[in-house]
Amino acid sequence: MPLSTKQLTALRHDLIGLASIQYDDLLAELVDHYATLTEQKMVAGQSFDEASKWAWFELGGGIGIEHIQKDYEKSILRQVRIQHRTILKSYFRWPYIVSTTLLCILLFVLVPLFSPDRVLTSVFYLVLVPLLLLVWGYFKSIDQRISTGKLVWQYFQNQGMIPINLFQISLHLTNGFSENGSQIVRDFLQTYPMLSVLICLLTLLYSLSFIQLFYKKFYYKLA
Repeated sequence: MPLSTKQLTALRHDLIGLASIQYDDLLAELVDHYATLTEQKMVAGQSFDEASKWAWFELGGGIGIEHIQKDYEKSILRQVRIQHRTILKSYFRWPYIVSTTLLCILLFVLVPLFSPDRVLTSVFYLVLVPLLLLVWGYFKSIDQRISTGKLVWQYFQNQGMIPINLFQISLHLTNGFSENGSQIVRDFLQTYPMLSVLICLLTLLYSLSFIQLFYKKFYYKLA
């Protein structure tokens, strides 16, 4: 017995008002499941009100649905982590390894041409790229309830600051061990330009991986 639009709206209001569902894609799944349970009971002879109450009980009520929402968040974040690792690994596998190699060669040619000060400045701006992407991701996902994008942004918020934090820690440690810490860093980068190339390459790839991650789709299916 198909439910009317008014009845489906009532079920939707139950989920939003009594369970505080925050994601439209999860809400759509729950409304469909809630409606199916209600329809089954109406076929057995119950009224809509009675059937929806029993269906709500079978869903676990507010507590049960909140648990489903937490499971949804964990599932999406797990998918995001796995997808992010897959993207990063792909840069070192065929066919993307060709682009990665060409980028590495380009950096290897350009970096030694720069002075140590310019290399430090370039690295500084490169490690800020994840921060800029974080801001971009925030405005891309804000006000989007249909949004695994919100959860991707939260993941990015936790992971995107890693290059900046590592860079700051390395500078603080160097300056803490020596009054000429900054000069030591410059001399080291000049002596070992490959390290500068590696830092630039990894930071660029790490930032690029987040751009790709924002365009991936993630799904959750109720058991």
